[in-house]
Amino acid sequence: MNVVTRIVTVPILFALTACAPIQKLQQVKLPPERSYHRGFSLVPLNEAGWSIGQRDYNWLVLRRYGSSPDESYTIHTEVRGLPPLASPTEFINVVKEDQIRGTDPSRFTVMKHEVVPYPRKGDYCARSYWMTEDRAAVKPTGGIHLLILEIINLTCRHPASPNVAISVTYAHRHYQDHGDPALPEKAEMLFESVEFRELK
Repeated sequence: MNVVTRIVTVPILFALTACAPIQKLQQVKLPPERSYHRGFSLVPLNEAGWSIGQRDYNWLVLRRYGSSPDESYTIHTEVRGLPPLASPTEFINVVKEDQIRGTDPSRFTVMKHEVVPYPRKGDYCARSYWMTEDRAAVKPTGGIHLLILEIINLTCRHPASPNVAISVTYAHRHYQDHGDPALPEKAEMLFESVEFRELK
């Protein structure tokens, strides 16, 4: 049985399309401290405005507003299961296929999607970038509008447990032509902070 069901796509799309008011959430203190979770840790970005949507031993969801209340950034992490894999190439293919399978074509139009190896964190690591149109985005200010989702994700097989994957995502939900050119650079800062630790 393939235990990889929605490695990345469903959790991050759910987090991005959630519309709970960010100002009502607990704020991340600055400078941010390392956040420890099952199998990994990371340091959130050192920026004002980040709020904690969810944090426990397996999950971390941070959000902050973009240039308007309808636009937002999300940091999303998760620990997931993996099937047996014969090679890093097979790992890349599994990640990409699962992301495609988890995107609802009736709502999302994929404009760009690529998955490449990310050897700085290990042989079984993949960096994904995809841009989608969300045709049914519910806006915090009210109504439904077309918004763009830009998603940069790092998925790694845990070095001490081949049946476990660590997923870290940095994403931006925005109006057309409101993209952030610093998105890749900030994603890299987040990914470089990732450290693997014991699975308990």
